[in-house]
Amino acid sequence: MDRLRIEINGSDRQIIGGYIPNIFLASSSANYQGIHLSEVELVGNNIRINIGQIIKGKPLRLIEPISVIAKVMLQETDLNRSLSSPLLSAGLTDFFFDLLATRSLLNLIEFKQDFQIRWLQLAIERNKLIIEGNLINSDREDIPLTIVSGLTLANPQTLLLYSLKIETIPGLINMNLNEFQLDLGSVVAIEELSLLSDRLNCYGRLTVLP
Repeated sequence: MDRLRIEINGSDRQIIGGYIPNIFLASSSANYQGIHLSEVELVGNNIRINIGQIIKGKPLRLIEPISVIAKVMLQETDLNRSLSSPLLSAGLTDFFFDLLATRSLLNLIEFKQDFQIRWLQLAIERNKLIIEGNLINSDREDIPLTIVSGLTLANPQTLLLYSLKIETIPGLINMNLNEFQLDLGSVVAIEELSLLSDRLNCYGRLTVLP
């Protein structure tokens, strides 16, 4: 992290007792499991930790779930630097296979055995994502693959991808989808999501479990 700012609000008595009323964290150029973030701000409230066990040398852990308000900004360069992260590359691969499953265009088990995917580049345009990579067949040949999609929110727990296109060599996989919904799970609630030229802004809440 290039710059990290942490503010812990609470009286000495509260903190010694294992209760932190409020924590604010802000950072630029953060890195989480290989995912690069240009800017991130987190606010957590009513945090209870195992202070008694910490004093005895045990690791810090939460006693109960906390709600965290998060504000994140990723630039196009952040996403491309993050492509080497297993977290992002595996997420993109799972997303691609989920898209194929919606149309039952091919035997996914055989396809996964015959092809690997190398993700090469992500581009952000206004309200649009462009994802480029290569399908690698059993002969180690690279087959260009492009996914183009609009992106917005269907609801706080669901991303809505629309005007979706998958393009690769003729006869393998070329498909258009009106829309595709991606469930983020119950611990996430995104209130605002915007794709501008070369950056993505996101604001919402997430629940951190013990």
